[in-house]
Amino acid sequence: MFTVGAPNSTTQAPSSGGAEERFLTVDGIRVRYLFRPCSKPAPQSPPILLLHGLLGFSYSWRHNIDPLSEIADIYAPDLPGVGYSERSSRLDCSFRGIAEFLFHFADTLKLHRINLIATSHGGGVAIAAVARDLEEHGFENRWVQRLVLVAPVNPWSAGRAWLTDALATPVGWWCARACYPLLARCQGLFLRRVYGDPSRIERDAPGQYALPALIPGTASHLQKVLRSWPSDISALRKSLATIREVPTLLIWGTCDTAVRPSSAEPLAQCFRHAQIKMIECAGHLPYEETPEEFNAAVMPFLASSF
Repeated sequence: MFTVGAPNSTTQAPSSGGAEERFLTVDGIRVRYLFRPCSKPAPQSPPILLLHGLLGFSYSWRHNIDPLSEIADIYAPDLPGVGYSERSSRLDCSFRGIAEFLFHFADTLKLHRINLIATSHGGGVAIAAVARDLEEHGFENRWVQRLVLVAPVNPWSAGRAWLTDALATPVGWWCARACYPLLARCQGLFLRRVYGDPSRIERDAPGQYALPALIPGTASHLQKVLRSWPSDISALRKSLATIREVPTLLIWGTCDTAVRPSSAEPLAQCFRHAQIKMIECAGHLPYEETPEEFNAAVMPFLASSF
């Protein structure tokens, strides 16, 4: 079922350049996504699917959608549970569960051959999605042609395991839940921590990130994600072994404090055809902090696959 309309919220979702806001019902869950058709008569790449991080949504790609549309059609969903998509208790919030949802999203849109750009938590989902794709279709008939991972969560930079373990407990989550409204409003502090140069933060960005974080059900969704986090990280090694042959570009900001840049090298060793691009002085969000350099690295890599 395909529907177009306003989000199920009184909050106004931000626009993104020439992208069109659309809504799609997948597995009974209403998903918001941005669509931008290729600006050239003959696309140089299969459609590009953009997969945001845990605390982001399609807004994160606001500086990339239009430039990338020079080589392909662009699809940027708000994953269920965040952004302006529906919060649903039915969603399996593991990497594998969200990956399965992505397949259904793509099938509904008849996207049978894509390139995938994914960041942070979305990178873990992407790894699981590509592994599932190869297990089902094999390399020659695969769904994902090329993969761009931007500071993805990985076994060599699992973050503060004690914090995720604590938040996954009833007491830890009760404390976090009590503070969540304040934390959701403090997106300016969060962005300052993940930008390499905080002076690059756009004035309206903290507010745009804060609004959907306050939609009811967001906190419960994040708790479900955190509960599956330890098992998800353990499963990544097996998934990485499965996707070894897929051409992959790894992008990191050298000042990333969320996912260690030093983990890029061991992660690259998991692939036969991996390239690494380090963006100097950028933090965890190089696609929005240094978009020109990010786009310049991604576009030729994806266009060469067509």
